[in-house]
Amino acid sequence: MAGVDTSDNNGWNSDNWPYNQSPFLGRGFYRITVEGKSATLKVDCYGTDFNYPGSDYKVVYYYDQDKFKDLNGTVISEVNLYDDIEGLQPTVPLNFRCTNSNQIGEHPHFAWDGTSWPNGIRGEREITVYYKIYRNGIGISPGITDLEWTDNSVTMDESGKIFRYHATAKLSHSPESEK
Repeated sequence: MAGVDTSDNNGWNSDNWPYNQSPFLGRGFYRITVEGKSATLKVDCYGTDFNYPGSDYKVVYYYDQDKFKDLNGTVISEVNLYDDIEGLQPTVPLNFRCTNSNQIGEHPHFAWDGTSWPNGIRGEREITVYYKIYRNGIGISPGITDLEWTDNSVTMDESGKIFRYHATAKLSHSPESEK
């Protein structure tokens, strides 16, 4: 099976290949298959903490049975490489924009399209994403779950004052996303 030998990177992804010379899955979802066979193994690597002995989770593929099994011999079809769903780091809010940037006398209103971890069900797990808005590098909003927000403390005028806004996303106790 590709990727079993550390000299072969075929079938493996890495955030820093070729510097990491061992099989390593980068952040994301993977499907492992065996050519000519039907069994698949879904690997979810969006986690931030690997609490497995030796930082490895070992899976065996039984070619004659066309099955993936853990070391206890239990047939498996999915491996989640994290210990806490709420500890996962979401991606950045997508398409963050001021919707009324040219309306003098109005409060700036912002909208965005969520993240790749939208509110709601992901598989069978409930996930709520909280957004935080920053003005000139200082957080000015509480955890927002909606996909829009208005900065009522600022009014757009013609004075030439410039404000820089950005947004981040996080789960209840996850690391905050990039800006």
